[in-house]
Amino acid sequence: MEIRGKMTEFASDKENWYATKSKALFELHNFKECYEISKLAIEKIDNFHYNNDLWFARRIALSKKELGSIDEAIEELEKIYKRKREWFIKKELAELYFEIDKVEKSFYYAIDAICTNGFSKLEFKIGLIQLLGNIFKKYNKMEFANKHFLLLKIIREEHGWKIPQELQNELNNINIEEINLSSIKNELIKYWKSCQPKTDKSLKSKKLQGYIKKILNNNEKGKNGFITSNKQDYYFVLPKHIKFIENVELNTKVEFEVLELNNGKKRAKIVKIIV
Repeated sequence: MEIRGKMTEFASDKENWYATKSKALFELHNFKECYEISKLAIEKIDNFHYNNDLWFARRIALSKKELGSIDEAIEELEKIYKRKREWFIKKELAELYFEIDKVEKSFYYAIDAICTNGFSKLEFKIGLIQLLGNIFKKYNKMEFANKHFLLLKIIREEHGWKIPQELQNELNNINIEEINLSSIKNELIKYWKSCQPKTDKSLKSKKLQGYIKKILNNNEKGKNGFITSNKQDYYFVLPKHIKFIENVELNTKVEFEVLELNNGKKRAKIVKIIV
């Protein structure tokens, strides 16, 4: 189909079927079958549309979590996060890290998530606010924990939503008369901003050309190894779903971006093969 001079390609019936089936199975909590269908979709579909490859990968990760493989779920979500830095991906990583008691990492992702896209519609992030309250409770910083629980109370009452028992239990332990409810939202927004990670803002990329110098692994997860360019080597990871992965071999010429993280480490992201 052509729209305003540009050709727009739509998803095939097969891709739409897999996407609908995968989503339905996940919503029905049939996580085993959702995992199998989503994995099959990635294997069978050559060209994805509407970021469906990422949605399939996300459901695979979350299904693994529900099936008890939390470490694998985190590994999968971390890969997705590098490609799609949406607030809900950060939230899901924060929840998983909290579940395995890696509270510092959970806090990092939770704060990053709450700050993403601003603070105008916090009602969409009530699960995230609850998680932040639980994190502060874990750290035994009850003043901050209680402010998060009270903000949840305010948001729910504004929208006429029921207060769940878990939240009510926390509210029962708070002396509300000692707290200025009208200032809680602004106080927390100011605090969240002060803690916001700088990774996204400090991430820089530049495009280079080089040759595949070494392949360390070639398996069901994809390929990884080193690219050499201008007498310097760069570590790369190429997920299995990348369509040109089979053409990446020793001495293949590629164009790549260098991601320079604020921890000083560098990572190459292959953009295309140069023929």
